[in-house]
Amino acid sequence: MNELLREQIRVILLRQLPLRVPEKVCSIFESQVGEIKAAYQKTILEQFGAVEEDCFPPCMQALVKALTAGTNIPHSGRFALTAFLHNIGMGAAQIIELYCRAPDFDLLKTQYQVEHISGRSGTEYTPPSCAAMRTYGLCVGSDSICTKVNHPLNYYRMKRERKLRRSLLRLLIDHDPGNTHHDNKYNKCGKKGDAAPDY
Repeated sequence: MNELLREQIRVILLRQLPLRVPEKVCSIFESQVGEIKAAYQKTILEQFGAVEEDCFPPCMQALVKALTAGTNIPHSGRFALTAFLHNIGMGAAQIIELYCRAPDFDLLKTQYQVEHISGRSGTEYTPPSCAAMRTYGLCVGSDSICTKVNHPLNYYRMKRERKLRRSLLRLLIDHDPGNTHHDNKYNKCGKKGDAAPDY
């Protein structure tokens, strides 16, 4: 219940943004705004790196699948997906390209909406929380990671970290000089056919 209230308050506050700022004030802070945007983009790249679709949460995978199948998705779904993709580092052009298969695709309208959500208006939006996604009817089921997070971005971050740990573990096992079974047929425990453990 608290999550829903927080989300509703956030939506109400966001509706009032962006506030009208005099042109003179904007010009005074132009260089600082540029520095903040650059620092934000750098942080996004450090946090998420290259976009990995196999790490998307089930809700976002379902939205992408619907779009690529040529199915229209609701406005709430478009907002959630666009904000999610922007926040994990996908560029506006790539996001727009994803919407090309939608039956009601309109390039100018899509470009405006994507750029608006991505921060061209001065406000960069984040995707809705898991509680809000459930309220909008966009939660399509959950997996083991869903039960541990409360936001699609946290899901993506956690799954990428797990994937990275598994890759590093495999690398260590395969290149361990003391490991006599580094031919990928055995794991560190020496049991044939078992996969590396998921930590």
